[in-house]
Amino acid sequence: MARERAHSRTGAGPAVAIILCALLFAPWVAYGRTNDSPALYFLEGELVQTIDYCYSVNATRQGDGTATVNLVNLPTIHEYGYGQEILSEEVTGTPSESYRNQHDKYDSMDCPYVELVWQNAPQAVIGERTAQIRHTVTYRPYNTTAPFPVNAALFSANISRFLRPEAFVQADDPKIVSLAQEITAGSLCQMDAVVRIINWVQVNIAYGCPTSGELRSDAVGTLEDRIGNCVNFANLAVALLRAAGIPSIKCFGFVADRAESNTGHAWVAVLYPPNQWIEYESSFWMPTGGLVPNTFLMAQHITVNPIPLEVFGPSPCQFTELHQATWTTLSVPRKTQLVRVEALNGEFMCLPLVVESTGNPSLSLNWTSPPPDWKVACSMRTLNFSSTGVQTVMLTLSTPASGEIATTIFVELKTPAGVVLGEVTIEVGNPPTIESLLPTPGSFAAAKPKIQVNYSSTRGGGIDVSKVRAILDGSDITAFSMVNDWGLTYFLTAELQDGNHTMRVEVWDVEGNTRAEEWEFMVDATPPTIDVLSPAIGSVIDDRSPTIDVAVSDFGSGLEEGALVMKLDGSVVAASLEAGHILFSPAELSDGVHSVRIEMADRVGNLAVREWSFGVRAQLSSLTDVVIFAVAGACVVGCAVVLLRRRSAVRGEHLPPPPPPP
Repeated sequence: MARERAHSRTGAGPAVAIILCALLFAPWVAYGRTNDSPALYFLEGELVQTIDYCYSVNATRQGDGTATVNLVNLPTIHEYGYGQEILSEEVTGTPSESYRNQHDKYDSMDCPYVELVWQNAPQAVIGERTAQIRHTVTYRPYNTTAPFPVNAALFSANISRFLRPEAFVQADDPKIVSLAQEITAGSLCQMDAVVRIINWVQVNIAYGCPTSGELRSDAVGTLEDRIGNCVNFANLAVALLRAAGIPSIKCFGFVADRAESNTGHAWVAVLYPPNQWIEYESSFWMPTGGLVPNTFLMAQHITVNPIPLEVFGPSPCQFTELHQATWTTLSVPRKTQLVRVEALNGEFMCLPLVVESTGNPSLSLNWTSPPPDWKVACSMRTLNFSSTGVQTVMLTLSTPASGEIATTIFVELKTPAGVVLGEVTIEVGNPPTIESLLPTPGSFAAAKPKIQVNYSSTRGGGIDVSKVRAILDGSDITAFSMVNDWGLTYFLTAELQDGNHTMRVEVWDVEGNTRAEEWEFMVDATPPTIDVLSPAIGSVIDDRSPTIDVAVSDFGSGLEEGALVMKLDGSVVAASLEAGHILFSPAELSDGVHSVRIEMADRVGNLAVREWSFGVRAQLSSLTDVVIFAVAGACVVGCAVVLLRRRSAVRGEHLPPPPPPP
């Protein structure tokens, strides 16, 4: 979905219980405005916090004298714009449980959790999970190519289970289907359609409990009653998303913006191609500390799991639960009214814009006309502030399929009388181009390869050479590289080890547009292997025209066939390379010793050399040869007999005398 490295959810687990109705009603606090704060702005930067989180379940003993508590494994999440990193985690039981089981699934669903079991349990037991979490929400434009309507073929897995109706998510109800089509009509991309649905739910459903009658938490009941808690919002949002053909699920967890609470929280997650989850706040239970405004982003949310509450609870016993949290804020996003966006052809840029009512019940967004072949849309162009003083909408820009990408769009916030309350400027530009990567991505290279990239900018100011960065295997090599306004070159002074290596280059132009390229290449520093098959090293053969056969192999970059050189007795011969064998058959060799030299290189230039010699003794082919050989043989045998006799005689002179006869 995004241009960056793909991000995905890992380690999802089962749900915490959500106490409904009055306990779930949590009034939101609007993001506080100062007199000089803008009414329309874009948040830029990160909200980073470390959170000490404790979730405990107090369960009563069952009739058979046992007690059970199920505690989920908190997931580590790396999504586009949202990260949850579990720094430490511990599960304890009070009193100590009789035994515990670690489960990877619940009812065939991926739900890692710990089951604590007490035999002969006291009246009440406590299961507790404590964790330290690093939480990051990134406020920035979303660049996506995910179309709408959704194309199932773009996903790496079957998405049907994230589209089907469920008991509390009636995605096939005619009223739900009709409303989903109405809300998403004209959407430019999947993310545009998603936020249109979330905006509609947030604006049209009141947060609270009905004054009379029972709270219905299912999607159809929520749509009819127009009131509910976070579970209502999530059920209706998922039903509308699925009815629009958008794969989605409910998520459960806790908003860590208060010291403790006996209620959890629910929201939604949407799947983008090829396999990337993005979570969205679907109601108005947002952080009350004023760090960020009401939004559909995931500020201070601790994700516990995406498994519906109706499927799984923390205990089969009667229970109560408690969430506790303390946190340290490391950074907060800043407000800006100037947004610089980089874009590619055929891409969608989605920008979350924050709108503050300034006391007006209704406001509208307008923008200047984009260039030809561009499109602009907004998830909610007319904003009504009956339930909250701050809303976040998604402005989506669609770039042309080809041609120059450089424009400026002005977005205005106006009252019904036409008074302009705020303006955001969006500057869209082509990021620098990076090309001609060496070593080529995915290729093999020698142990000391030349690293080089070329880059350029279509913007008037060109490349900002001072900001170019080159990183090899995590080490910054910029200072050792030759950097200019057209490219970067680095010559290694030490050999790299065999195996995979990662190279990253980051480039900025003078206007602040940036582009980064990261790629891998493999180093092959090992030459081919040469094994002599025949004639064997040091052997003597009687064939004047033997086949010289040498096995050759390379398990790295592969053999470079054009690098083969064979020399026989110092002269180059026309050997062939066939199925891993170097072959050559000379016309006729003379008797005597002959030398062979093989040179073979792989595709990155590693050279292997093998030299050996063998002897040739021709076969006996004439009567003269036989006679000569027989005479020579007889002479040799005769000489051998004479020598043996002489040695025996010599030895006899020194033998002791025989023993006397008896």
